[in-house]
Amino acid sequence: MNNTDCRKRNVYNVNGTEERPIVRPFTKLFNFRDIGGLATADGRRMKAGVLFRSDDLSRLTLQDLDKLNQYGLKLICDLRTPDERQKKPDRLPPTEGLRTVHIPIYPFKEGEKLNQAKLIGMLLRKSAKSEFDAFNRAFYQSIAHQSTTQIQEVISLLSERSNMPALIHCTAGRDRTGYLSALIQLLVGVPMSTVLDEYELTNAYFQPRVRPFIRFMRWVTLFQIPPERFEDLLVVKREYLVRVLEEVVQTHGSMDRYVADVCGIDPSCVQRLKQLLLEEEAARSVV
Repeated sequence: MNNTDCRKRNVYNVNGTEERPIVRPFTKLFNFRDIGGLATADGRRMKAGVLFRSDDLSRLTLQDLDKLNQYGLKLICDLRTPDERQKKPDRLPPTEGLRTVHIPIYPFKEGEKLNQAKLIGMLLRKSAKSEFDAFNRAFYQSIAHQSTTQIQEVISLLSERSNMPALIHCTAGRDRTGYLSALIQLLVGVPMSTVLDEYELTNAYFQPRVRPFIRFMRWVTLFQIPPERFEDLLVVKREYLVRVLEEVVQTHGSMDRYVADVCGIDPSCVQRLKQLLLEEEAARSVV
């Protein structure tokens, strides 16, 4: 069953066999989810309740803050730029011991950012789909190769037991957060196909926001842009992630070599990450 059919039943298909429920515990946090609970290639499983991902925390209601407090977070890795944080500062729960570390990922130079004027100009052209695909390919390449210091900092922080449970987020929780989440899942042994399915789960979580956003943007642009062009803007496509990850492996031989040679992450750090994020082997033998 494909994921379009699954979304109608509020579930999502992972790796063709395992259905995961689409859970939206917050009213003003739209792309929050646990990135654990996934099976690894060697038969183990990522722990649930240890590492989460989301969009920004700027809109949280009091009820949302209370709910987030219940997760007992110790660390928030905020991947947004200072400008993004200034415009939409996070609202944080009163969790004892919680700290936020700002690790800004700048996918593009200042003049290359896709601002509203550039975006609308692109959407008005018939070539919008191909232009936006090219933009996203460059976006992911930039994250993988121009943000290696930030990747190293995130992985290092997450390899420390005192920082767990933790949350990674950017603005939409899609691309920067999506790449980091996928990288972490691959490093601990989750198969690529499962990682890609989980990455696409963002589309299911954003589904309730798509139609209102399209209506608003069509009104802003005086209905000059067909609705289907906005859909390309609002969804993540597994091909974006596939391309950059395949290129990384082809160039460096493996994800382990990439994080060691390019990102400067010591193998002992990856081993600690596995110890924190994977269930004990004894746990998986208990039926």
